[in-house]
Amino acid sequence: MKYFIVEGVMKNQAAMNDDILRKHVEYSSKNAVEIGLTLVSGVKGDNSGGISIMKGGSLQKIEAYLANDPLKTSGIQEYHVIEILPHYINPGADEWFKDNNL
Repeated sequence: MKYFIVEGVMKNQAAMNDDILRKHVEYSSKNAVEIGLTLVSGVKGDNSGGISIMKGGSLQKIEAYLANDPLKTSGIQEYHVIEILPHYINPGADEWFKDNNL
């Protein structure tokens, strides 16, 4: 299995509407979260795109998944994918993401 940091970069935020956003959320939930491609995903603090940590069999599979994302197909967002080779994984990662009181 290969691991990736995916950066979404907004290219045409003016084209965003509720329908495209709903389709993006449905696509992400159904095709990534439910089948385990995505560990965590969220919007950047300045709303200029998003960041995800994903896994897949190859870079090509991740790129194919992203190519069909409604934000990509509508020309709103581009994706930059970086493969990472993890050498340390926090054994309490699920709890790490829950603590927002730092």
